[in-house]
Amino acid sequence: MVVGLAGYGALKVLNTYNQSNDEDLIRQQMNFVMTDAKVYSTKLKTQGGGEGSFTGYKAPRKMLTTERVRLSMSFFGEWIIVQGWGTVTGKNKTTPVYMIGLYSAITDDWQLMIRIN
Repeated sequence: MVVGLAGYGALKVLNTYNQSNDEDLIRQQMNFVMTDAKVYSTKLKTQGGGEGSFTGYKAPRKMLTTERVRLSMSFFGEWIIVQGWGTVTGKNKTTPVYMIGLYSAITDDWQLMIRIN
């Protein structure tokens, strides 16, 4: 009985560690993509940029899909909503770790970055 409880406890700690690691990877990838998007938004339209807007930005495919993270982006002028999925099963034990971020060009910062699952 004690061995079973110890095994269950160790498995629970390992799952929490893996979920936390996935969350960190998603955050890191979101920041990589936003760095690239900011470069785009600072360029003039004649240089292939957005002139202060994210409208028209297309992230490189290698930034949106990696071995461990998948991102989806939606653009609204000076705002970007980024959704990120990991590979580890999240808190609900049925779907991967999932996060949403809202980035503003006006404040040049994340207005929201939360883990959903």
